[in-house]
Amino acid sequence: MRQMLAATDSVPINFLFTGKGNDSGPEALEDIIRAGAAGLKLHEDWERHQLLSKIVWMWLTDDIQLRLKRSAVVQFTHTTPRVPAGDTLPIIKVCEYENVLPSSTNPTRPFTRNTLDEHLDMLMVCHHLDKNIPEDLAFAESRIRAETVAAEDVLHDTARSL
Repeated sequence: MRQMLAATDSVPINFLFTGKGNDSGPEALEDIIRAGAAGLKLHEDWERHQLLSKIVWMWLTDDIQLRLKRSAVVQFTHTTPRVPAGDTLPIIKVCEYENVLPSSTNPTRPFTRNTLDEHLDMLMVCHHLDKNIPEDLAFAESRIRAETVAAEDVLHDTARSL
């Protein structure tokens, strides 16, 4: 965290970094905030109820950003208001709600070099999948859609993201 903060010192833009919210325990989350993180992100692949409770408590008491990554399978954003438990909501719909900023990952920045070519490997690693398991490979390939990557270009231009 210190190195990331130091790396931006000479840039005339305000930067806020979020820390990994799926650490081994609640104490580690507090260490990340003390080190300078402005918030915590909990990815759906690593969500643990005890950590979610701790992160929400820190959000309420310490005024930090809370980033809960939506489920890649059902496209559900945990911070979406007025959505009954178990219902799904298309991520594009989530953009209309206040204080919900759907995430956009660096590998899907629109029209960058090798975005689609490298996306399968990135997705396999990030979601702990195995290329030798046909179901894992099929799942990963089904998630990579050039149309979605292209749509991010328009959404970023209008200050929205997927």
